[in-house]
Amino acid sequence: MPSRSIAIIGAPLCDGEREKGVEKAPDAIRAAGLVTELNEFANVTDHGDIDLPPPTSDNISGNLRNAEYVVDFCRKVKEAVNKALNADEFPVLIGGDCSIFPGAVAGLSPTFDHPRALYLDGDADFNTDQTTISGYFSGMALAAAVGKGYESLTRVGDRFPIIREEDVRMLGLRRSKLEPQESKNLEDSQLKWVTAEAIQNEAQKAVQTIVDDAKKPTYLHFDLDVIDPVEMPALAGIHAGVHPRGGLTYEQTNSLLKQLKKVHLVGMEITLYDPTLDQDKKHAQRIVQLIKTVLEP
Repeated sequence: MPSRSIAIIGAPLCDGEREKGVEKAPDAIRAAGLVTELNEFANVTDHGDIDLPPPTSDNISGNLRNAEYVVDFCRKVKEAVNKALNADEFPVLIGGDCSIFPGAVAGLSPTFDHPRALYLDGDADFNTDQTTISGYFSGMALAAAVGKGYESLTRVGDRFPIIREEDVRMLGLRRSKLEPQESKNLEDSQLKWVTAEAIQNEAQKAVQTIVDDAKKPTYLHFDLDVIDPVEMPALAGIHAGVHPRGGLTYEQTNSLLKQLKKVHLVGMEITLYDPTLDQDKKHAQRIVQLIKTVLEP
């Protein structure tokens, strides 16, 4: 009999005009058989989508886009994650884009003291309101979670920072995607990271990063742009040229995810899938299998 209870939570945040399409991801991934696949080994409850007004034209405030829109949604994400944990459910958030991360990790804090995060992403998402070029919060998500940048977003949680820098492990970063000031911010931080190149050339190092302190409650952020765009082209922003080559192969990603069985995972999110770029839904089915890899006993 299944022993784990899983909560599926749609988090269709689209933080700006450039990313439109990701708000359709939760429904597309459900349609690809997510609940059926997970029901093979768990009790799955689909809680539907977090309520969110549809994305409109960008509202510019200074050098930021849709600031309060993102903050309001992160508060709702925090509540949804906390509610699932209180019901002894494992929250699986289907984004949407990376802007959901501060809210999701904030939702852990009433249950877990100083959880850690595995940030599996091709980007560092370590810009702030002072260094961003685009103004999109998806590129500031990790920085906000560790207390840097737009104050309203850094204060979404019940503690500050939402998560400590030393509790974050980044995996799959591509240096070619770093903006100049973002790179400096990263070098000056206490974050630990393993690049995509290092994973490809030295997989054991990445595995060691994952299993380091494996008993600590850990949240998984999984941005699909960690995969090379040739193998995963249904990514928001791909037409804007923000996903250069050099990412992991599908098989390398799947192998990395299998290592998570050694870790005390307490929740996860998957982000940046754009179903409008996946007409035959082949990639949605692949995504379902990747989620299954993480969660299957």
